[in-house]
Amino acid sequence: MFQAIIWDFDGTLMDTYPEIARAVNQALATFGRSTSLERVTQLSCISMDVCMLELSKEFEISQETLREQFDLFYNFEMLTPFPNVVDICKRFQASGGQNFIVTHRRKPSLHRLLLLHEMKPLFTDIIAGDDGFPHKPDPSAIRYLIDKHNLDVDNLLVVGDRDLDILAGQAVGAKTCLFRASFPDIFPTLTIKGFEELIPFLEKPVE
Repeated sequence: MFQAIIWDFDGTLMDTYPEIARAVNQALATFGRSTSLERVTQLSCISMDVCMLELSKEFEISQETLREQFDLFYNFEMLTPFPNVVDICKRFQASGGQNFIVTHRRKPSLHRLLLLHEMKPLFTDIIAGDDGFPHKPDPSAIRYLIDKHNLDVDNLLVVGDRDLDILAGQAVGAKTCLFRASFPDIFPTLTIKGFEELIPFLEKPVE
């Protein structure tokens, strides 16, 4: 059976992109600017730092000023875990498995959201975007967790919503699960549309 799961956060554990896109566009509107929700989502999927940097360049707005406006409109209370994912983490932990997070989100907002939804005790260890590791698809953060916690890659599953999550997992030889997405030339072990599809996969012997 799987012994460990390394989860992405934004767009995987937590449904954050719609609120990010809304808040970014409200921030841009204060400067008489706008962009498509798809573009904001595309940039924020990489990281919020990349999103702020690219949009500040594109619209010639100070990155610090844009970030300040974004923070005014960003509503943490609107962010919720995806259906079934908290139950899966609880069940997996109760069965002896370990949950981990590797995310590009910075620690302050990450821990705030985990505490808000009482999820923090579900994770053995967490690597955030400001912990100094290269961003995915670089596998350094995942390798660090493998070495630190003596994880067996044959019984490790990496779950994410982006191609870079899958590439990072494949780089260390782990099984991979892609959530709510598809990419040409990316071939995860499993592709799911909802986390209820992950339950039977976790309960069967690892092949």
